[in-house]
Amino acid sequence: MAWYNTGTIALTNGSATVTGSGTNFLVGAQIGEALYAPDGKLYEIQTINSATVITLATTYLGSTASTQGYQIIPTQSLVADLASDVTDLISDFADVRDYAGNGKFNDGAVGTPGITFTQDQDNGLYRIGSNNWALAAGGQQVVNLTTTAMNFPDNSKAIFGTGSDLQIYSDGTTGQVTGNVNVTGSVTATGTASLNSGNGSGTALQVGGESGGGIKTRYVFSGVSQHNWQLGFATHLSQTFSITPSSAVGNTTFTTPALNINGSTGAATFSGSVTADGLTVQSGVADIRAGNIGPSSNASVNIGRADTSIASGNPLGYVQFLGSDNTAGSLTPHAYIGAIASSTHSAGSNPTEIVFGTTATSSETILERLKISDNGDLSLYEDTGTTPKFFWDASAESLGIGTSSPAQKLEIFNSSTAWNQYAIAQFTTSAGISGSIGYHVGTSSTADRGLFLSGSGGTAKHLVVTPTGSVGIGTSSIDGTLHVHTASAGTISASSQADDLVIENSAEGGMTIITPDNQSARIRFTSPSTTADVGGASIFYRQNINKMSLGTEVAGGVLALKSGAGSEGLLLDASGNLLVGASSQISNGIQCNEFDGTTHNGIVLKTTRAALNSTFATFINSAGASCGAVIQNGTTTVNYGASSDRRLKENISDSDDSGLVIDAIQVRKFDWIGTDEHERYGFIAQELQEVVPVAVCSMGMPDEEDPMLGVDPSKLMALAIKEIQSLRARIAALES
Repeated sequence: MAWYNTGTIALTNGSATVTGSGTNFLVGAQIGEALYAPDGKLYEIQTINSATVITLATTYLGSTASTQGYQIIPTQSLVADLASDVTDLISDFADVRDYAGNGKFNDGAVGTPGITFTQDQDNGLYRIGSNNWALAAGGQQVVNLTTTAMNFPDNSKAIFGTGSDLQIYSDGTTGQVTGNVNVTGSVTATGTASLNSGNGSGTALQVGGESGGGIKTRYVFSGVSQHNWQLGFATHLSQTFSITPSSAVGNTTFTTPALNINGSTGAATFSGSVTADGLTVQSGVADIRAGNIGPSSNASVNIGRADTSIASGNPLGYVQFLGSDNTAGSLTPHAYIGAIASSTHSAGSNPTEIVFGTTATSSETILERLKISDNGDLSLYEDTGTTPKFFWDASAESLGIGTSSPAQKLEIFNSSTAWNQYAIAQFTTSAGISGSIGYHVGTSSTADRGLFLSGSGGTAKHLVVTPTGSVGIGTSSIDGTLHVHTASAGTISASSQADDLVIENSAEGGMTIITPDNQSARIRFTSPSTTADVGGASIFYRQNINKMSLGTEVAGGVLALKSGAGSEGLLLDASGNLLVGASSQISNGIQCNEFDGTTHNGIVLKTTRAALNSTFATFINSAGASCGAVIQNGTTTVNYGASSDRRLKENISDSDDSGLVIDAIQVRKFDWIGTDEHERYGFIAQELQEVVPVAVCSMGMPDEEDPMLGVDPSKLMALAIKEIQSLRARIAALES
């Protein structure tokens, strides 16, 4: 987190109030953070009064100043970053909660349906377009539903009866009906009705087992003059009824009249339309066609009523399927397809619904099984034929399974109260139940509610999504937003500050990230103000170089390690400075605050070696050469040495007299500000810098314009020794 420094501030010596100009402390500061003031000191922020006023925990010690620059140093970056990561994690599960969790699915396609099955993913439901969806099996469309029709592709069959007694389909050219068809009621053909069979070279259609019996057509007329035709009804080897042309056609001359019944001439003659109350075919297949014969025909079978007033509930016509009940000469209804007026018909408004019915086991009553309403609603009924359990609401574009009033685009309902009976989808093998998808409402335990996936046996909940959006993997007792459970670790619960992802195991637990050898495994911390690959912080490991990295990736980023009661014990600031027990850097290197030499240790370097010259720390200059070291001197003392090896030096000669330099050094006494400690002998760095510059060093921040100065007494040692040598020589001369 970057240090906040917007605007300027004004401070008064001895006052704890800080007044800002152009600031927004409500956004950029937090209680407990540190203000780096113009006097170079850090002050804890005690209160944030407003956008322009804050109160310090202690009074300002520097000179009164206004329009000053400043910096607010964060001390709670880990909490802020963690809160941001929690938000991101919750957002990652929003799609699961808002879509599949609410019964919303992707459109899909015929080969990859939007609603499918784990073990058979090319079977299911998919959306084609507006008010248009379809069922797919084996990656092929088997039925297409719109607001007005249920469409079957070529060679996709509607099969009725447990023995496939009736099959209705189109072979790509012609509609086909396979099976026995019993028609109760009238049959009306609009246009030319044609019953076609054979090849025109002999008997085209024959009903009856013997060569001379049944219904015969011969030499079917197809518009070519040389073809003759004849229609006849016959019993065994004896023609009883025939229709022939009344005049010569082609090469054959027939006698008149054209209709012969029982072999007699002129028995019956028909002209104009023929109306029959019903048509029953008790054996074989009835192939009924109407319209013109040829590639441009619009063939149809018309079933209807000629009432001038059709009211709601009036049947418009039924196709009824009859069968024997093993009683000789008896046929009973087994199934039907019918059209019923759904309200009173009038000019321009003829609402009609289609119904399908079958008989059940141990019953002779036909029950309604499927209904297509006048507005495109589709209903599939339960076994009693009274309540729709598969319902398509065309106006709402909603599908209900187990309910006739779906509240969402897809609603699956089960009235059972037992969770293992409340499955949306159940998957089985030859060995038994292998798993299910379901929703459990529960009775008393809210922790046991929600969407679930079960495993072996169909009873264990391996994945649970609660109504509140919590997810449990391996458990229904979810402790957090996402709970991954291998085995119970005990009764302890996750902290409310870190329960967004909970990993639980009774033994060793953890998380593994697997990547190729030339890739990195990474955990990234970011915010909406940063991009996916820049900013924030990250933990990552590079496989091919065996490198582990941890830290921030923004300007001013700080890495902190906490210990003990949660306080920051180790801090790596944005400049690469390592701070121990400190929140801000005063001088380069490693810094320890509050070191009193007794109860607090600053930097501790321990060795078990008792020999001399065991180096604790070595200092290297920019040229790569050693310029000093901290070295063990036995078991009780330490040497602090600067580099002095002859091999590092050139132009060596005797030094000048140091007496004048020593005389110019001012030795002072003074009191330390803030502590009232009195120093009887000491130096003022600025004064010493004018006489012995090498003995003065900077104690400030990198690139600080006016840093604090310090004194290195070791640089004065050579001056003192040189002067002592000079004094000894003069004393010796005087003594002699």
